[in-house]
Amino acid sequence: AEVDGNGNQYVAELSPTQNTGLVQKIAPDGQTIVYTTSVGILPTALKIDPTGGVFIYGQCAPACPTATHTYGSAGAPQGTLAIVKLGADGSTSFADVFPGASPSVGFQQPIAIDASGAAYFTGFGSCSHVGSVGTFQPACPSQSNNAFVTKIDANGTLVFSTFVGGVAAVGVQQGGNGNAIAVDTMKNVYLAGYTNAINFPVTNGAYLTTVPLSGCCGPFLAKLDPMGSSLVYSTFLPATSATGLAVDSFGNAYVTGIADTPFGSPLAPAPPVLPTTAGVVEPNYPPELLTSPGTMSGLVAPGYALKLNAAGSALVYATYLRMMIDDFYRVQLLTNPSIQVDSTGSAYISGVTMRGDVLPGDTSFATVGTIQA
Repeated sequence: AEVDGNGNQYVAELSPTQNTGLVQKIAPDGQTIVYTTSVGILPTALKIDPTGGVFIYGQCAPACPTATHTYGSAGAPQGTLAIVKLGADGSTSFADVFPGASPSVGFQQPIAIDASGAAYFTGFGSCSHVGSVGTFQPACPSQSNNAFVTKIDANGTLVFSTFVGGVAAVGVQQGGNGNAIAVDTMKNVYLAGYTNAINFPVTNGAYLTTVPLSGCCGPFLAKLDPMGSSLVYSTFLPATSATGLAVDSFGNAYVTGIADTPFGSPLAPAPPVLPTTAGVVEPNYPPELLTSPGTMSGLVAPGYALKLNAAGSALVYATYLRMMIDDFYRVQLLTNPSIQVDSTGSAYISGVTMRGDVLPGDTSFATVGTIQA
């Protein structure tokens, strides 16, 4: 859901038959429905543009909508990424289909909008996904599941599209995934995701230039210039995943996701330890996880939030978060935390805690001054 500057709320959901998506605009009183419209795709995220238009990010299912533009060289089977834009009155402005690309389902921030109404989005693509001449990486580095950044203007016309990745490690079929995207006031683009590449492109002077997990794989944060033609910086992150991303007016980047588990996991055979900084909310690994390493459904790990400086060279802060995530569940797409930042630099993180075993009097997930402490 999103809220515009007038207090209208926009919600995307599946239709009762679950074969298409619906978008509903609700007036500030919370009772009046301004419009409800079918969008012809299964929505997973939406963003509001400066004119009150709505970009819906999702996938074709069971078929793609009639496309205003098609970008890519393969067919458009079920699961293909599509972007539908609604005008301020709820009517369809355009529908763009991207054969060869798939959406990052279950991640809350795979699309961003700039002040001109252009949309930037990510996911994972095969070599059939469109790449633009003159961009950082116009050709796919791996045969399947490459992270990418694609920009379309307010009318749905392609501005640029670039892959961001490397050659997948031996025995790993997927090159990587783009999970979250953000754009700053200068239209630089920030991408957070996960790579399985043996040669993922990191830049000199970046915060972390060696892969944080054993072998090949780990989360990353990359910043591209406004035309997608070069990396401003690219760094690995000292965590298990990167699922939420925001940027402030100074170009500092805020990332959240799943941290590490000292017991290892099927997805993180040798996880790093988050280098927390002084004075943060949760500088130490949650102690209850040190004595209760998992459940029947898998190992658990805490969330984290970190702030990286504008140069991408150093942490401003890093903290654990007590939103404890099951390793298996997090790849089932339901518990990935997201993050927003306000004009003062305060960060807001939403996610799911899997504290199903919380007992009365347990203060390990305590809050202050909230509805439910």
